[in-house]
Amino acid sequence: MRSLLTYTISLLVVVLLLCGCHREYISKQKLVNILAEMHFVDALYAEQSVEKKRLSSQQDSMAFYGPIFEKYDASFLQLQPSMARYANNKENATKLYEKVVQILEKKEQLYALELEKYKEQQRKKVGKFSL
Repeated sequence: MRSLLTYTISLLVVVLLLCGCHREYISKQKLVNILAEMHFVDALYAEQSVEKKRLSSQQDSMAFYGPIFEKYDASFLQLQPSMARYANNKENATKLYEKVVQILEKKEQLYALELEKYKEQQRKKVGKFSL
């Protein structure tokens, strides 16, 4: 009876230790999307005026990145181990960031088109009031 109890406790301890060592990683595609959005937010922030930056510099980065992690059902704590897993050498890191750059380039193209449409609308509005 005592050996059964010892065996059960030992098994329970091993199971608990193994569960504690398990890390949840962000999938590679989610990680690429998260990184692209983080860099996009960083670029938008960099474009803000100095005054806006000064006022918002006291905010935590999670104010900017938190919604991104929520969108992809991930956490900031998963970012570092996931990066270490998928970008464990120069070749893998390069491949990962090539995908990030592709996403950012597509966003840039979309925003350039939207900006051009906006400018055209403004020109038409101004043209209506010209004599």
